[in-house]
Amino acid sequence: MDDGAYELLQEGRKLMALRQDRAAVPLLELAKLLQPGKSSILEALGQAYFNNNQPGQSRVQFEEALILDPTNHWAHYCLSLCLGRSGSLSEAVGHLKLAVVMEPSNESYRETLRRFRFGLAMPDGQV
Repeated sequence: MDDGAYELLQEGRKLMALRQDRAAVPLLELAKLLQPGKSSILEALGQAYFNNNQPGQSRVQFEEALILDPTNHWAHYCLSLCLGRSGSLSEAVGHLKLAVVMEPSNESYRETLRRFRFGLAMPDGQV
């Protein structure tokens, strides 16, 4: 990875650890410009957008990460959270099922899948 992109990624992660996701986004966007096609940058940027209540922007990052690596269970899980927040529970469940199959020991994936399936069974579809 380009040194500049790596430094921006690390600084963005530090800001995210301090719950300063809004401040992390421009750094991570710049890292993405410097080093396109890096899953680690896409994942961090997706997480920063999600934590900043921008599920649409977050979704784009995780979809790009899945284009690079369709077996990225974390990206499937995070994409499902974006879809769930946007109200697309059926699509979210599909990505969660994939994440669970790829990483069956992850209880967070399983619990989220249970919650989303329950949400689909609810009359108003709320999670």
